[in-house]
Amino acid sequence: MFLKDKSLHKNLSIVLGGVGIAQLIPFLFSFIIARLYSPEQFGIFGLLLSITGPLSVIVCLRYELAIALPKDENESLGLVKLGWIIAFLLSLISILAIFVYSLFVVDFQYSSLYFIVPPFIIFVAVGQTINYWLQRKEQFKKIAFLKIIQTSSISILTVLFGYFFLKDGLVLGYILGWLILAFVSFFILFRAKSFSQKASSNLVLLMKKYKDYPLYNAFPALLQAVCISIPLWIAQKYFSTNDVGFFNLTRQLLLVITGIGIPAFTQIYYQRSVAALHQNKEQFTEFKKFFSILLVLSVIAVIILFFFGNELFIILYGSNWSPSGKIASILIFSTSLQLIVFPLATVLNTIQKIKIASLWQILYFLSLITLYFFKFKSFNSFLKVYIVVESSMLIIYFLTIYLLVKKHDYSIVNKKHE
Repeated sequence: MFLKDKSLHKNLSIVLGGVGIAQLIPFLFSFIIARLYSPEQFGIFGLLLSITGPLSVIVCLRYELAIALPKDENESLGLVKLGWIIAFLLSLISILAIFVYSLFVVDFQYSSLYFIVPPFIIFVAVGQTINYWLQRKEQFKKIAFLKIIQTSSISILTVLFGYFFLKDGLVLGYILGWLILAFVSFFILFRAKSFSQKASSNLVLLMKKYKDYPLYNAFPALLQAVCISIPLWIAQKYFSTNDVGFFNLTRQLLLVITGIGIPAFTQIYYQRSVAALHQNKEQFTEFKKFFSILLVLSVIAVIILFFFGNELFIILYGSNWSPSGKIASILIFSTSLQLIVFPLATVLNTIQKIKIASLWQILYFLSLITLYFFKFKSFNSFLKVYIVVESSMLIIYFLTIYLLVKKHDYSIVNKKHE
């Protein structure tokens, strides 16, 4: 039973504590930042996030997911280098694309914003690859430390730039926070003396060996990132600016829940599922442990926001934001399912069922796209349809993961008895 697993408790407490602090910092600073920047500046920043969000999942073409898998340390570090090289090439391509785009667009708005993208690609690649390498080493304290460094840097710099009335303070604070994360991450890796000596694997062979990640995981991961923005785009198309504003604030605060839980549980569950794979153990034991914990947390979140969401938003942001509390009481149902399903889905990487995960992601994307063809009578009706569609897809995904894990374990048991 998971209650007796001291190792699991220790790692979870470290990562959840670190990620919790990392998420709490920008949440607390948001009350100051909202008073330093105008809605227009937040709009421009939102444009940046709509670009960098999807890009951040494909900067290494998903090769970073394989870093924890090799038994050979040399091969693992080779994958780190491979991720950096790919990101550098993508960064050069983005520079060329922005330059070509600027030639054909007379009114090239937010040009400085677009040129933030190339360095962002490199910063994210360094941070992500080293994060997965630290997972491999079970260095969860360092992972938590890096996350706190990143969010603290972004929050503090954004406030400082806003205090000195810098127009692009939100954008500059964000990109410099990623730069600081990349620098500190690289310093941690560089201190591991084995890096320069061991990371000499044949990169072409590594690309071929782990080709399923870019072939079957990169595009679906990109779709998943795009899916986060689809409901907001639909809301902007059909409803008033006020409705979109209430919806956006609600989603931002719910991301605090998923932003703490999903990365933390994903990191630890992935490391433990890989360890079980190397030891030729059944996967369902770890699956059941994590499902039990995630289910309890999700139920607590649903109870709090469904019954007290309206009151919480009034206390935190004032009576003007009461509609956001009502929206939260609806959105929490799909959010709680995400908290359960997305961390558990990482086991599909371990048991080499990437194609299944890719297929589901495509179906998930298509299901959300169909909402564009609905004619909603009210914003509330849109929310209910959206929740039904997303929740249904998440339940299907969970059942698929469950069956695949059981099938994998069944094959292991059969091999042991042969």
